[in-house]
Amino acid sequence: MTISLNDDDRISRLPDDILVDILSLLPPDKAARTSVLSSRWVNLWKHTPSLHFNGSLKMEQPKCVKMITFPLDRSDSTNLLTRWLEFAFSRQVEILEFDFHIYHDCFPQCHFPEVYIAPRSSTLSEFKSLKSLSFKGANVSGRAIEFLLRNCPRLEQLIVSRSRDKTSKIEVCGSSLVLKHLEIAYCSDLESLKISAPSLTSLRITSLKGVLLENVPMLVDVSVNCDYYSPNSIKQLFSVTSRCISQLETLKLGMMWFPARKGNNELGTFPQMPKLKKLFIEYGPFDEATVTTLAYFTSASPYLQEFVLENKYKNAKAESIRMDDVAASGRFRHEHIKVFKFRGYHGQPIDDAIVDCVLENFVVLEKIIIDPSGVSSLDIFSRLESEKTARELAKQHLQAQLPHRIELVIL
Repeated sequence: MTISLNDDDRISRLPDDILVDILSLLPPDKAARTSVLSSRWVNLWKHTPSLHFNGSLKMEQPKCVKMITFPLDRSDSTNLLTRWLEFAFSRQVEILEFDFHIYHDCFPQCHFPEVYIAPRSSTLSEFKSLKSLSFKGANVSGRAIEFLLRNCPRLEQLIVSRSRDKTSKIEVCGSSLVLKHLEIAYCSDLESLKISAPSLTSLRITSLKGVLLENVPMLVDVSVNCDYYSPNSIKQLFSVTSRCISQLETLKLGMMWFPARKGNNELGTFPQMPKLKKLFIEYGPFDEATVTTLAYFTSASPYLQEFVLENKYKNAKAESIRMDDVAASGRFRHEHIKVFKFRGYHGQPIDDAIVDCVLENFVVLEKIIIDPSGVSSLDIFSRLESEKTARELAKQHLQAQLPHRIELVIL
């Protein structure tokens, strides 16, 4: 069947660039089918800069591809990964993403193919175009990571998530690296991570174990999970980040509890963060020590402008919280914080006490954002009902007490 161009076919009269952008939103097989529409469409799909696959490749290859994303299935995954790599590198892609995460728990057998790491591999030149590379749920060895860093001179972003095997030691080091963003997350076998990357600006890690930061003069954005149950987790955090903490502009911390109760001297030498503008603390369940968290971190960040506090767990019962201790801990002032976001607000007494503390001490505050979402310990229906109740409580408890200068936003 042939469809001829006519006055009603306005789409075909669009410029090639726009049509290619439209086709890049389609799965490759559907984009390829447009070639039968007319001679105008025969080769357009081959110029799509972005391809997203969800199965085997059985089609003519496009001429120019900048980004490919592969959500892989549970077939022969390592062999499939090799084939996808061969296809991607043959097309000189710039952004390459592999995602085994959906099947990671039940099918963890995908490994980065060792054939690429062989000393005499003929594929070295095929890595030169990569700018962003992501492996999620694929087992990538430290040796493979170092190989990729050496042979991808344009690589700016590297993500390795949920790699279980062969990822015990990783070194991200090199004076010529142009890497800007590094994420090493949930790699259960990781024993040591050494980073020396002069262009690195953003780092996300989910464990402090064995982490060594050396030459990171541009690092300004750090996200890290502290060891939830270690009494020395905060001290370890400051030790690991000692070379860069004074230059950080954004810091995100995942913490289960804050060891600042009476008799604990771990925080005696709390480092200053003079350039920090945004602080995000995931913490829970909230109790009287949460206010101490506010006090310590805000006091150490004199020019902080935005503070996000998130509770992902159901709070303790009100009667188990020493509210007098909350009041006693909440004596601090901050003269630059303009935005406070409270995620995981339940409308419980401890939640309102934290908001009271914020109102009293953040003297130039302009906006409070209340977000009841984020609690992970409830099923979907209970969570939705809990969030609805929390929104109603936020209006009842907070709206009337806010000064006119402060905007209340309830999400």
